Amino acid sequence: MKAFAVILMILLVLVLAVSGMLYFFGFVMSFDAPGSASDGKAWGTRFLFFLPVIFCGLMLVLSIIAFARKKYGRSALYSGSIVVLAVGLWIAAIAASFASVGNYQAQLKAEKELAKKYPAQKYLRPTSTGGTDTLIVWPTRMVAYRLYIPENKPWGGQLGDLNEARDTLIYYESRDNRIRREELDQFVDEGGRKFTDVYGVR
Repeated sequence: MKAFAVILMILLVLVLAVSGMLYFFGFVMSFDAPGSASDGKAWGTRFLFFLPVIFCGLMLVLSIIAFARKKYGRSALYSGSIVVLAVGLWIAAIAASFASVGNYQAQLKAEKELAKKYPAQKYLRPTSTGGTDTLIVWPTRMVAYRLYIPENKPWGGQLGDLNEARDTLIYYESRDNRIRREELDQFVDEGGRKFTDVYGVR
């Protein structure tokens, strides 16, 4: 039991080191947002993230004290509980990672099937500066726009979404929406159809 307790204490030291490094990097990155250094809630969150490190350190101290008193079973219990918890969290993280990859692949497959059934559509509007503004109806039902800006990157954003029947645009009323409702009939596809002839707007 004595050797087992020593091994568990060594593992607990490794857990403490890893959790300490993770907290350190998280602590440093938490100051990236403007004003986060003086935000009381941000400091509260930093303290909460520090609690597992404190708990690991406390368990290590208790384990060392128990070992020094030759209570090897209790020492192993203190160290082992954290080691088992850390291994459990590690396994859960790996499982979540695999699940996330699986969900992402399923999403890609679904998007490819949608792209085959509903290819992306483009509606164009010439500009006075010689460029072209574009509306894009994506297979996912999202409708986006790209506005031509001379000698600069195009200005893009989401105009809205199509309804389930894919025959009506649900227009987003937002100050960030750079294309007004009354401008939608200015966009035509390669067949000469106006956007508003193909889709209703609400």
